Amino acid sequence: MEAAGLPLNDGRFLNELNELISLVTGSATAAKTSKRRSFTDAEKSKIVEEWKKVEAAGKKTKAAFAREIGVGYQTFINWLRG
Repeated sequence: MEAAGLPLNDGRFLNELNELISLVTGSATAAKTSKRRSFTDAEKSKIVEEWKKVEAAGKKTKAAFAREIGVGYQTFINWLRG
């Protein structure tokens, strides 16, 4: 592969190559997956209050707001019910 211009002794290149291969094959490592975030009750309340302001202004949908704050739609709906 070095004859083709691929530097196999370059650690950074190898890491990027391995990441590309895992993305192509669908075998992403567990280290690359995102971790779940936990919200305190106070944070949830603050987010719900912010949603009420956004909803009153008619600026966004619930789904768009949930995406913006990094929470799943159903989780957000449960917070609103809660």
